[in-house]
Parts: sequence; C-alpha cells; structure tokens
Amino acid sequence: MAELATGLLTAVHDLDQAVGSITIDRTTGDEHYTRYDGVEERCKTGDTAMRDEIGMLTSVIQGPTTHVRVTTERTNALFCLYASAGIGEELVRQHLALIADYVRLIEPGALIEDATILTA
Repeated sequence: MAELATGLLTAVHDLDQAVGSITIDRTTGDEHYTRYDGVEERCKTGDTAMRDEIGMLTSVIQGPTTHVRVTTERTNALFCLYASAGIGEELVRQHLALIADYVRLIEPGALIEDATILTA
C-alpha cells in the first residue's frame, strides 16, 4: 500500500534469516538466485542488489530471493526501498513512516529499531 501511495519500490526480508553483513552493490550479470515465486533468476548486469554472506537477498529488477522470505512465523523484518536519483529524502522518510503505520495496523506493538537512509 505504501508503494501505491508514494511510487517507491519496497522489499521486505526476514532479518533473522539473513547471515552476517548485508551489502548493497551492482550486479555483474553472473549472479543466480531463486525468486519468491520459485523461478531461477540470473541478474541483469548493472542492477542494484542486496546480499548477505549466503548470497542474494534481492535485485531491483528481478525482486527478492527465497532464503530471507517473510512468513507468519517471523518477528524481525528488514524493509528496503529503492529511490531513483532526484527522489528527495523527505519522500523516502514519508514512505518509511507509511510502512511503519501499516505494520502497526497488523501488529500494534511493533518497534522500529532503525531507519537508515543510504545514498549512492
């Protein structure tokens, strides 16, 4: 719903399933992973991607992987959004606030531990 309101693409991951440090970088085109829908995917060259020590979490173009998929049993989520150059920080903050509001509709006691904005 936040994506529809702001036009900013968002991914959610099970933070407890991520292993080690999470990094963001560009893909080489050699990366492979299984998407949420079970399809084996090869990344496009130059896409922006997030990885943990196991491998891909998501790519902007192809979407998230299965190994950090959020399920109803999970309690710690990592929300990531991708904003193109020229999108202001204020809209990004508004988007994150909307996500927090929507999460609290489902889980009123949800806590936001961090809302870091990284820029390239």
